[in-house]
Parts: sequence; C-alpha cells; structure tokens
Amino acid sequence: MKKIMTISPPPLPFLGNSSLLFSLCQLLRMRICFLSRYSTSAVVVDDKITQKGIIKCMRLENLIKARSKSGSLNLQVAVCLFDSVIQMRPLPSICAFNHLIGAVSKMKHYSIVVSMCKHIMGCKEIQLDIFTMNSWLNGLCNSKQVDLGFSVLTMIFKLGLQPNAYTMNTLLLGICNESKINEA
Repeated sequence: MKKIMTISPPPLPFLGNSSLLFSLCQLLRMRICFLSRYSTSAVVVDDKITQKGIIKCMRLENLIKARSKSGSLNLQVAVCLFDSVIQMRPLPSICAFNHLIGAVSKMKHYSIVVSMCKHIMGCKEIQLDIFTMNSWLNGLCNSKQVDLGFSVLTMIFKLGLQPNAYTMNTLLLGICNESKINEA
C-alpha cells in the first residue's frame, strides 16, 4: 500500500489578511499540482487520510458559512476560497459553494457569480440545487442577459429541479429591467 506524504497547510484563523490568504491559496494549488503530477491512479487511500479530508472540508465549510453570514468576506477572499474549494477532494457540499456565490452576489459582482456558476457546472461531482441555479439566474438577469437566463431555466428543468417563486420573479424582474414588458 502506497502512502503519499504531504505537508498540511497551516490552520485558517488568519483569513482576514489577504496576502497571507493568497499565500495559502498558492500553497494549496502547489500541493494539488504535486499530488496530481507525482501520484499514480493505483494509489490506495487510507481511511484515516479520507477522514482527515472530510474533516477539513467540514471545517472549511463552517468557516465559509460563518464568514459569509457575518459579511466579513471580501471579493478577493471569496474568489480565492472558491478556487481552493473547487480543487479539494473530496469536494465540500453544495452549501459551501452557495454561501460563496451568495456573498459575491451581495457585493453585486454578477459577472463573477456567473463565472463561478459556470465553473461549478463543469464539475461532475457536485450535485446542483435550486439555490445555485437561482443565483446563476440572478447574476444573468442583473447583468442584462435575460435571454441566457431562460437557458438556465431550461437547465433547471433538465436537472429535474423544481423552480420556485424566486426563480420566476427573478426572470420577470430581468425582463422588466430590459424594457421587454410585453414578453413578461
């Protein structure tokens, strides 16, 4: 049985300092690149290593939730956390992604929200929910791209998700903001 020895990054109590966070993000990326480059697909993962990964995901998820709810998450930190979280294995739950996307959406950076959602769509391991799709829809409608919002509505139906009142209200508001009241 092969084991890959890695150096764990330091704990995350200092997320307020963006330069240290940027260093942490670089360290995580280097670690992921090293593991993917020098490990083989035949590596057997020990149960303890898997449990440590799950515990780290849960801690990071709780940290993201607390920081996004308190409003102390700035754009740079949110994007860096998103980049780190999307590369983690095992992936955290969709709730961590929803909190990050919601925080960026509250900052009114809708183009970044749309980019994050597109990136999540590329991950097969993530089970999307209606909250993620609504955030994507909201980002498109606030970016004056309601036509693409209807494509997201189609994806909602294809994924078997049930659109809610927020979904429809977001689309109607987007149509009205583009002065297409007859279509509404």
